[in-house]
Amino acid sequence: MQIAKSKKRFASFVATILAAIALAALVLFALSKIQQSAKLSNFEKTSFEKETKPILDYLDAIDSDSTSDEPGQLDKYVAFALLYSANEQDKNQLTFDEIRDIIRQYFDIDTNARPIETLGITPVLADYHISGGRDTGSFAIDISSDQKTIAQTPIVKYILTDVKKSGDNFIANYDKYIAEDPYKVFNFANDNHIDTPGAGAYLKGEGKATSLKNIITPENAEHLATLSKHLTITYETTSSGLRVKEMR
Repeated sequence: MQIAKSKKRFASFVATILAAIALAALVLFALSKIQQSAKLSNFEKTSFEKETKPILDYLDAIDSDSTSDEPGQLDKYVAFALLYSANEQDKNQLTFDEIRDIIRQYFDIDTNARPIETLGITPVLADYHISGGRDTGSFAIDISSDQKTIAQTPIVKYILTDVKKSGDNFIANYDKYIAEDPYKVFNFANDNHIDTPGAGAYLKGEGKATSLKNIITPENAEHLATLSKHLTITYETTSSGLRVKEMR
């Protein structure tokens, strides 16, 4: 009888120890998950915004509602690459390889699914005044415009609302704002004594739209623009920086 009781006590002791070990493992697992999905510090957030700005400034070329019949919406990515190059590098013409390099630098997509070399001028590319393709060996974009067209071209701004780090990835939430009246944005800056380098030149057809985008901030977005949608982007870390892995 005593032996049976001792066995029961031992079994109960072992069960208690195993339960404690399991609980400790669960706590450690939960803590590791919290650390892996931690919010960024203010400094890290500022650095993150600076690094992703070149993507967000031209993301609407891909995220727009315009319809693309190309596999993987390749023409939209080509438009992104040319907008980025023309505005950030002052280079309005790119070879197929140069376009491919920019796309691969900023987006995790298979550019071989529909070779750029076989892409002609689609309605999407025509809307951005892009020419070339196929036998020409390159695409070119004309970003110059008249004042009437500029006045009718909305300013699109993606504003970061939240970002977390998960392992080597960053998961960021954005509000997409569309300002239908560029002059309203410009006048707001003037009325509030906000420095607007290049904004006046853009409205005359001599500058870049980013000068107006920079005026729109989380503090004034609702006054200057209309909330279009919420967007979540997962970025992955590569040897050349952050790259879009998924958008939803």
